[in-house]
Amino acid sequence: MAAQAFADNFVANKVTVACQLDNERRRRQEEQRARLVPITKTVILCGRLGIALRGHRDDGWLDVDKPISAAQGNFRSLLTFRIDAGDAVLKQHLATAGKNAIYVSKTTQNIRNSYVAHTYGCVATLSSTG
Repeated sequence: MAAQAFADNFVANKVTVACQLDNERRRRQEEQRARLVPITKTVILCGRLGIALRGHRDDGWLDVDKPISAAQGNFRSLLTFRIDAGDAVLKQHLATAGKNAIYVSKTTQNIRNSYVAHTYGCVATLSSTG
């Protein structure tokens, strides 16, 4: 019985429910990873150029429709610049992600900074220069 069902699905090229769920999970993972690419590339850029990441008030929500203040820091300013330059994935992520999932907080910067330093051999400084 199970062998016949398998053969029928194989011949008819049907996708089982389990495969459909797995494909959906894989699609969501790829989408979530794509959201992190512009953020991580910005940290790598700061590290390679020796640009400080943080400003004086560098926590909280990053409003993509509002100009960034100088106190926000270089990292947030560069993210805003990317959005202004047309990075639709980053803009959508920052506009729709939950407050606990935007990945631009100081705590997340520390974790990501350690990864970038280990992987790429460069470290962006954590405090502002001004």
